[in-house]
Amino acid sequence: MDPDEWANAVNGIYYSPSGSLIKFTPQEGYSFYMTGVDGKELVLKSTTNWSMWYSLTEKKWYYHKVDSKNEIDISTLRVEKTKIK
Repeated sequence: MDPDEWANAVNGIYYSPSGSLIKFTPQEGYSFYMTGVDGKELVLKSTTNWSMWYSLTEKKWYYHKVDSKNEIDISTLRVEKTKIK
């Protein structure tokens, strides 16, 4: 894999492989909206400096860090451009 291919955001998302994990970070001006498997609404803004993670071994998605308390329902994910005030 060519690291240069991961340098640019695609549709507002930066992708970055890290071993058996893939990190997803919103590009500046974008936010991720999702629901945890516990039903809690979650928002990940580009200014938060957090990421969303996918575990290739567990085949699960996580908010902020890989932890069972942070598992999300990926079918609820929305990537939206941040509204300018």
